Amino acid sequence: TSISVIIQMRISTEPTIKAFIRHIQETNIQYTSPEKVIHETGKIKDLAYARISSGYYRIEQYESQTIKIFNLNTQEYEVAKPILRNVNKEKDLGINLYFSTGNLRNTRNLGKLIIEELKKQNKDDSNK
Repeated sequence: TSISVIIQMRISTEPTIKAFIRHIQETNIQYTSPEKVIHETGKIKDLAYARISSGYYRIEQYESQTIKIFNLNTQEYEVAKPILRNVNKEKDLGINLYFSTGNLRNTRNLGKLIIEELKKQNKDDSNK
């Protein structure tokens, strides 16, 4: 029955939950709400422009290596990774989306490579 499944789940997870609570208490971890976390990105270190089917974008790399995508059409920042993938595809930059280990490239690494390749292949749309 479903009641016996619930009882089994409680019995099997209870030690894990207790251990987790003990860990939190012993390490004195304090929760900080996302609104209170300050992200220091520093100044823009490098940038490139890309015009693709979904819009005209400025790809910014900061001193902290953070990548931000600014949509020049809407004048708003957008989620970077999907746009970086589309820039790679539509501009035919040839960047492998995976590291040699088989893991997907993170936004910082992919963004850095996109900026480099746009400039190297003369596909930066800053003057267009």
